[in-house]
Order: sequence, then C-alpha cells, then structure tokens
Amino acid sequence: MRTEQPILASKLLTWTFMAYLGVLPMAGTIALRHLLMAMALLLAVFVAFVSFRHESLLSSRDLAIAWLPLLAWWSYLCVFPLISESPVVAWHSFRVDWLMSIGAGILGLICASIATLQGPSIFALGVACMVPVFVHWTLILFHWSGLLGPSAPLVMTWPEIWDALQTQWNAGWNVGIGHGNFLSPFRGFDPNHGNLGLAATQSVALLLPLILTGWFQRNRHHAVLAFAGLAVCFGSVVIAMSRGALIFCSLAALSGLALQLLRSDWHFSVRISGFYGVVLAMILGLGGLAIAKDSRWMLMNDKIQAAWMVEDPVAYFCNGPTPELEQRVRSSLDGARAEHVEAVLVGLSDDGGRLLAARAGLDLVAEHPWGLDGSRHVFKHLIQEACNGVPKIEFAHSHNGWIDLLLALGWMGAGLYLTLFLAMMTWGFRRFRQNPSNPWAQALLLTLVFWLFRGLVDSVYREHALMMQTALITYLAGRTWLTKT
Repeated sequence: MRTEQPILASKLLTWTFMAYLGVLPMAGTIALRHLLMAMALLLAVFVAFVSFRHESLLSSRDLAIAWLPLLAWWSYLCVFPLISESPVVAWHSFRVDWLMSIGAGILGLICASIATLQGPSIFALGVACMVPVFVHWTLILFHWSGLLGPSAPLVMTWPEIWDALQTQWNAGWNVGIGHGNFLSPFRGFDPNHGNLGLAATQSVALLLPLILTGWFQRNRHHAVLAFAGLAVCFGSVVIAMSRGALIFCSLAALSGLALQLLRSDWHFSVRISGFYGVVLAMILGLGGLAIAKDSRWMLMNDKIQAAWMVEDPVAYFCNGPTPELEQRVRSSLDGARAEHVEAVLVGLSDDGGRLLAARAGLDLVAEHPWGLDGSRHVFKHLIQEACNGVPKIEFAHSHNGWIDLLLALGWMGAGLYLTLFLAMMTWGFRRFRQNPSNPWAQALLLTLVFWLFRGLVDSVYREHALMMQTALITYLAGRTWLTKT
C-alpha cells in the first residue's frame, strides 16, 4: 500500500502538471492556472516526502553550474523589493508575478526529481503544450464548416462561440464543408496570437528531438507522430497569420537541425539528407504560403527603416509623429504606391513602434541602472514621467523582454537571468555531447534558444510566459541529468 500511494500520487501529479502547462498560454485562465499550480505543488510535496531518494537533483555537483545561477536569480527576486525605489509596488509585483514563477520552477524541479515513478515524457509534454493549438484547430474546423455562423468574426470570445453554436442548434445545424475560407486568418478565442505562438513554438522545441532521435534510431512510429505534431503547430500559426510565431517555430526547427551537425556520432547518409529535405521543404512551403496571404511581410523592412529615422524615440511617444518625420518617410519611399506609403506611416505604431519602444526603453535604462519597482508597468510609468503626462502614443511595455527586465530589476536582475540561460545552455550542450541520443538534452537546448531569442522582440519574461519557461526549463534540466545513458 505504501508503494501504491506515491505511484498513484505521481500519476495525478503528472496529469496536473501537464494540464498546468496546457492552460498557461491560454487567455482568461488565470484562476484555473493558479488552482492547477497549487494542486500540483501539494501533490509534488507529498510525493517528494513519501518517496524521498538519496540521489537528489539539488545535491548534484554535475548540476551545480545550472542550479547556482537559478538559486542566485530566485534569491535576487526575493531581495529586490528591499532595495527597489518603490518597495510597496515591488512587494506587490513579487507576490503576483515573480513568486509565481519561483513556484513554477520548484514544481518543475520536484516533478523531475520524482520522474522515475511516473514523470511525463517529452511527447506528453509536447502534446500538453499543444492544447491551445488543438483548441485553435477545432475552432478553425467549426469556422470552416459554418458551425459558428455564416458571418463569424475572425476573433470570438467564448460567450460568442457558445451563442453561435446555440444559434446553429436552433436553426437545425445548417453546416457544410467549405462553408468558409479554410485559410482565412481565424484566431479563435484569443485576440493575442502571441499566446498561440508561444505554445506552438515550445511544442516544436519538444517534438523535434523526438523526430531526430527516432530518425537516427529508426523508430518510425515516434518520428511520424512527432512530425505530425510539428506540422499541426506550423499550420496553426500560418492560418492565424502570426509572423512572430512562424519565425520562432522556424528558428526552433532549424536550430534542432543544426544541432545534429554537432553530434559526436554524426555521419552523412541518404536517410539523413532526406529527413533534412522534408523538414526544410515544410518550412519553406508554409513560409511561402504565409508571405503570400499576409501583405505585412512585405512592409516589415520599410517600417523598420522608418523607425530608425526617429531621432528621439522618447519624444516621439510624448508628441507623436512630426510633419518633418512624415516627410522624410515619404521621401525615402519615393516611387512607392500611396497605399504602401500610408501603411508604412501607420506601421510606426506597430512593427516600427516595437523598435521605437525598444530604443526608448534603452534610453530609460541608462537613467535607472538599478531598476525601478519590478512591476510589469515600468515602461509605461517611465514614459508618462518623461512626458509629464499621458503620451500621444502609449505602449504597455517595450516589446523587448530583456529591456523590460533591465527597467524592472536593473542590470543585476537582467544579468542574473541571462547568466542562468547561458549556464543552462553550457551544461545542456555538455550533456548532449556526452550522449547525442539523449532527447532531453536536445529539448532543453532548443527550449533555451527559443526563450532567449523570443525575449528580443516581446516582453515574455513576465506573467504566464515566465511561468511556462521556468517550469519547462527546470523540468527538462532535471530529466536531462537523470537520463544517464
């Protein structure tokens, strides 16, 4: 009976942990994700207590290179409110944001340490992270078949989806295949397509190592299932017209392919070249389809160039675009169609605005090297302070995770988090070289690469995104160490 208790509890923990990962990227699930986290932590503490093993992850000298930066990062988060410029705000931010990420990391560590009982596999983790993708595909099929009505919008809330289904029920389910355009940019229930992109890209980083190891070891069943998941993730972000998601899904996939060239047992063969060809053809084919259906791709370069024409980005947010700036942009696009020029000018508030926000954030970092109050609203607060009031153009954050960390926690905080990433990557690569067939090491490296670079274009080191990466990275690091051979 004593043996059955920890096994049953560990199975419940596995399912709760996967459910937690599944709902993290989904909008409107704050209460649910907190409930699942609390349940998982209670189960994890119970299982860790009744099945304590002498071999501990935290006592491993081999893992010291990874654990010490992690403990330093968590310690700094706990100490920062004591040294911040606004302690009251800093303590509130610690309770609602940073403490939750620490809890997610502890959960990942405990789940990894008891993984020999009943821990989730890489494939199970990949499927769990794909929950928003599965929901998106289900709603795509509903939209395509007409279940959501003949004139359903491209973004619908859950009450709107429920009302549409009830209307169709009362009308006798007047549906038919091909009712709508299958490739229309339907985004489902979440207006923030970035959440879908986080889930899809993380799944790619988890599933690709299974394809690679299955291909090398001639395990076709695992390779085919993982490749199907890969295709589902890419298809979802292409239909949602999420440019960032497609770019980072491709980055994760290409990083995985490049990683194989560093295998100690690497050898060229027709089988390997064929696999590379299939993956590259999928990326190029879906990428070409995405560019063809979304004109914003062709505007990105001009929008970025226009953003660099702004001399003072902080003043731009305060006062808005000046007639002189508009004239310089028009002159640089001499000969372009009027619609193209207007789209570039409007782009100073989207693609170009992201670059301007990052530049303004860097200017503000120089004025606050030790950070402000650790809150998610630091950028907005400092811009309002610089403008002496409400700015003409408002951004909630700098659209750069590293700059937001610098503003919130200072150079020390951002430096510790970067050190954690680099230490984990160094240790993970060492484990990969020791055992190239270890899919956990590959998944850890691809996950770190994704989150490291994703932070350069969006504020992902906060809230649910930070919890997602912390829980996964700590779990993957623990499983990498436990997989000795």
